[in-house]
Amino acid sequence: MQIKNLFKAIGFTLMILFMYYAINIGLVFIAGIGITFYNVSIGEIPDIVQIQSQLESLLIPLMLLGNLMTMGFVMLIFLARKDKFTQYVGFRKIKIADGALILAFGAFFNILITGLFDLAVIYLPIKQQLADYENLMEPLMKSGFIYVVLAVSISAPFFEEIIFRGIIFNDFKKAMPVWLAILTQGLLFGLFHGNWIQGVYATLIGIVLGIVYYKYKSIWAAILLHFSYNSISLLLDQWLHTNLNTTDILILGVVGTILFGMVMIKTFNKEAYCDTLDFCNLEKEVEDVKTIN
Repeated sequence: MQIKNLFKAIGFTLMILFMYYAINIGLVFIAGIGITFYNVSIGEIPDIVQIQSQLESLLIPLMLLGNLMTMGFVMLIFLARKDKFTQYVGFRKIKIADGALILAFGAFFNILITGLFDLAVIYLPIKQQLADYENLMEPLMKSGFIYVVLAVSISAPFFEEIIFRGIIFNDFKKAMPVWLAILTQGLLFGLFHGNWIQGVYATLIGIVLGIVYYKYKSIWAAILLHFSYNSISLLLDQWLHTNLNTTDILILGVVGTILFGMVMIKTFNKEAYCDTLDFCNLEKEVEDVKTIN
C-alpha cells in the first residue's frame, strides 16, 4: 500500500464530500432566507413549519443545482491536479450489446435487492427504522414526479458514478489493491447516503458498480447500471409489491441477476476495453516477455 497516494486519495475524497455538503447546506439556507423574505413581502410572517413546508417542494431542484455546482468545483480541482478529467474518469465508449446487458442486469439486480429488503423487513426488527426512512424520503416526492425522475434516474447516476467510481475509486486504486479500492469506494458510497437502511444496500450496490466500472474501463457502464437500477425503483416497485409476493420477487431477482450476470461474464471481451493507459497492455507485455524467455 502506497501511503502517499493513500493520503492523497483520502484528502481529495474529504474535500469533495465537504464541498458537496457545504454547497447543499448553503443552498437550503439561502432558499430558506428567500422564502422568508418573499412571505414578508406579501404581508405574511411565516413560522418554521411554513418555511419547512415550502422548502420541501424545492429540495430536489436544490439537490440538482448542488450536484452541478459540486461537479463544477471538482472540474476546477482537476485543472489544478493537471489530470484530464474525461480521461481520468473514463468516458470511453461501450458496445451497444454490452450496454443492453448492463441495463437488463441492473433491472434484475434491483428486483433482487428489493426481495432481500422485503425479507429483511419480515425477519428483522427494523420496522421502526423503515418508518423513519420513509418519513425521511417523503418530502422529496413533493417536488413532483418529473423532478424525481431527473434526480433519481439522470442526475444521481451521472453525479455519483463520476464521483465515486470515476474519481474516488481511481484515486484509491493508486494506493491499494484493486479489490480493496472497490470495497472502500463501496463503503463510502453507502455512508454517503446518510441513513443506515439506505446505506446497507447502497454499499452492496456500490461494490457491484465498482466491479462493473473496473471491468469495462468506462464510466458509461456504471452510469447505465445505476440508471437502470434507479429507474426500476421508480417504475416497477409498486407493481412488484402489488402483483408478486416476496418469494416471487426473490426468485425473479435471483434468476434474472444470475442469468444476465453470467451472459455479461461470458460475452465480456477484455481486449475491447483496453487502451494505451490500461493494464491489459501491461499484461500483454508480460506475456510477451515470458514467451521470449
